[in-house]
Amino acid sequence: GQLGKLKSTLALSENELEAFRKKHDLLDISGIATLETDQLTRLKEEISSASTIKVKADSLLQVVEQYGDTDVLLLESLTVISTHPSYQEAKKILLDSQRTFGEISQVYGVKHPKFIAAKSELEIVEKNVIVQVQKIIEGVKKESQAAKINLAVLQAQFDLTKSRYSELTNLATQYRQLQREVDT
Repeated sequence: GQLGKLKSTLALSENELEAFRKKHDLLDISGIATLETDQLTRLKEEISSASTIKVKADSLLQVVEQYGDTDVLLLESLTVISTHPSYQEAKKILLDSQRTFGEISQVYGVKHPKFIAAKSELEIVEKNVIVQVQKIIEGVKKESQAAKINLAVLQAQFDLTKSRYSELTNLATQYRQLQREVDT
């Protein structure tokens, strides 16, 4: 009678609930939703951080582009260049070479081999400073591009996770409806 009908309805509801759970690979609805929420929060923080890095890299790149990448004297005034270890080392070598050339030029004439050698070395060292500045500028450009790509990747991950979270929320709602049918 009535009890048999209720048992049959309960069994049917439980089967529907279990089929729903298996179809959507659900183990623990609340745990999955919590994981997705945590991942969304983490991605938001990473996007914020990546956005800050991108803004800094872009503004630095903009300054470099305003200065032009050929005016070494102007570019040397940028902190990113003047504090860079490879630039500082090249500049130190340049100062030593200038000092040596200055000393040699006071003692020897322009045709003397020591004068010619010191002048040649100075020219090579000056070119090295320019090369170091250009390498740093290339690094700034690459950092800007990498920051842009990183931000885009994080945003795509966020969008995908948000979409999955939305699907899970809908599945959780359906699951709870089926659970209520079993409970009643």
